[in-house]
Amino acid sequence: MSRLICLRSVALGSRRVHGWFRPQHTVVSMSPPTEQRVPFVAFRPRNSLSVPRRTFSMGSDSSNPLAIIGEDKVMMKEQSIQCIIGCNPDERDRLQELVVSVTAWVALRKSLIKNVPDFDILEKQKIRSVAEDWDRWAQAELKGTHNYATLAKISRRVCEEGKFFTIEALAECIAREVLTDCDASKVTVLIDKPEALRKKGARAAACEITRTREQIFFAGRPIISTPELETPPPPQQQPASSPARRTAPLPVMEPLQKFPHIAYIALGSNLGDRVKNLNTAVRLLACEETQLMATSFLYMSPPSYVTEQPMFANAVIKIATMLDPVALFHKVKKVEEQVGRQATYRWGPREVDLDIIFYDNVVMRHDDPELTIPHPRACERDFVLGPMCDINPDFVHPEKKAPVVTLLQALLRATQAPGCALDRAFPIPVGKGRLPLRMSGPEAKTAVMGILNFTPDSFSDGGQHNASAVAAVGRMKLLEAHGADILDVGGQSTRPNAELVGGDEEMARVVPVFEAAAQASISTTISVDTFRGDVARAAVEAGAGLINDVSGGLLDPSILDVAASLQAPICLMHYRGDPSTMKGFANYPAGVAETVEAELADRIALALRAGIYRWNIMVDPGIGFAKTATQSYQTLRNTRSLARIASPLPEGVAGMPAGGLGMLVGVSRKSFLGKVLHDDGPSSPARVWGTAAAVTASVEQGANVVRVHDVAEMLPVVSIADAIYRHTHELDR
Repeated sequence: MSRLICLRSVALGSRRVHGWFRPQHTVVSMSPPTEQRVPFVAFRPRNSLSVPRRTFSMGSDSSNPLAIIGEDKVMMKEQSIQCIIGCNPDERDRLQELVVSVTAWVALRKSLIKNVPDFDILEKQKIRSVAEDWDRWAQAELKGTHNYATLAKISRRVCEEGKFFTIEALAECIAREVLTDCDASKVTVLIDKPEALRKKGARAAACEITRTREQIFFAGRPIISTPELETPPPPQQQPASSPARRTAPLPVMEPLQKFPHIAYIALGSNLGDRVKNLNTAVRLLACEETQLMATSFLYMSPPSYVTEQPMFANAVIKIATMLDPVALFHKVKKVEEQVGRQATYRWGPREVDLDIIFYDNVVMRHDDPELTIPHPRACERDFVLGPMCDINPDFVHPEKKAPVVTLLQALLRATQAPGCALDRAFPIPVGKGRLPLRMSGPEAKTAVMGILNFTPDSFSDGGQHNASAVAAVGRMKLLEAHGADILDVGGQSTRPNAELVGGDEEMARVVPVFEAAAQASISTTISVDTFRGDVARAAVEAGAGLINDVSGGLLDPSILDVAASLQAPICLMHYRGDPSTMKGFANYPAGVAETVEAELADRIALALRAGIYRWNIMVDPGIGFAKTATQSYQTLRNTRSLARIASPLPEGVAGMPAGGLGMLVGVSRKSFLGKVLHDDGPSSPARVWGTAAAVTASVEQGANVVRVHDVAEMLPVVSIADAIYRHTHELDR
């Protein structure tokens, strides 16, 4: 919304103070907050370094409640500023007066409640006002309010440094700076130019605009001060059949920040075990002086600059740190050395490469040419900007004054690329090259997970393979020969009404199988199907490459800590109750698909806050678990959106990498198929055909792994489904 205003001539009053300025008024207007989630740039503690142009910042990271959209207004009224403004030659070498007013929309009540309990109760305030520690209460209350001087500093800095040609462009720039630095959800900027129409008898020419974060950071509007960023095309429309995005606010997916500064670090590796190198680097970076806040998804990308070398594994991490940029730089270089990086030619192959991309809002040039912040080549690298969008797409580049999502789209337009050259990957090795499972791109395929239940009572193959570890290994070799990409070994039946065995009994069943598989040189990735943390730890230490938790951490929350400490990939399934009670939990008044997505989002948030890397998480919609047959079919036809749960980008943003969680779907021989087929049970031939149809639907919905009993039969089904829905290769070559 914008308005051009011509005001009749009236007395302006005295606002000028020796060529400087002072705000005439600062006003607070409060009304009940509106609960609506929009992308926002969140709180970063004040930077201790001396940073040009940033005398105050409410920064770019964390979870400031002022960033939640609200209808409370904080205002800076009628600030008089002397600056260069205008298009005429005589206006480019003299100062003119502007009168600027700024209104920022915030959620003050939420912010105050977070910092000061019962702040609006008079009796409480009376006690605090005379308490010995009154200053502590005062600072807490101040923390929950807005720094009005910030609005004045921003508008003055932009006016004086920008030397704009028009007040319209100036208003847009002030709005962007306020949205970036003040964590407001919406801002109104009113600029009066008194001299413009003085000879016409009017008080001033004026412009008033109102902008939201979505308009500035996600509508692809050009940045006024960066003409090389052209307006991107409108977002691609989703097909009519696509499921709607989750509209409820996502839970907090980062831990409580312990250190004052935020840095983003890009990671790459194309020598040795790429995933292990990246994991080791992240583990070494997390020390007494740094804290891991968030990770991107994992990507495989072609080499840049020097192209005759292997593919890279790439990611970005966000850390909180008490180290200054120079100390952090030396820490990063030490980690590279510890991981085993060897000196080669510039941009050559490397075991690991770590680059500081951003540090707070710092712009820094150092004697060491390697230490430049922001990283000087970040804007030309989709393998940096793409993963960065997984964590914080609206982080504004301190120099370019554009969010990273806009910079990435500008890069794609400049290179005339339809999208990022990034293939989403899940860190379990598959295929002859033992590279991470590709989940997007021309090499993407749906992995087939073969089931091995080392139990006496599983619903389909219980008692068939649990005679001994040797017998289990024989079955594993057969599944491997049939083409299984992953083998799933479980020692506890999770079918409805299954009897729960003790943890010691489950461990005694599965650990010998992993040990025997290692001795037999089984090369296929083996997962452990368990909901117990101690069993998962023992299995991973014995060789398991994936934890498959049917309860999503509900039955034993310690399994999340185990996966985090061991850096193990984990699959979190939607689950309710336990095997004996799950049938009583098939109640979804808000809709089964919407509820599954919301409840899985909560489990994923817990996993991320526990320290599990985003690239290590896979989800499973839990077909048949706490769901009727009808609900299972409804869930199956709406699983695609689950992969986007942990992605902050809205769907349909042009050119973005196909980032998202891995997705496993298990439909093999389940009873919801029998409800339609009216067959003779899970072992009937009709159930296998029904599984084939459900597997095809799973691939169409974006499943990256399908869990099946009949590997030999399902492998060609998956191959054809991939050819139809993934378009992974040219068939006529």
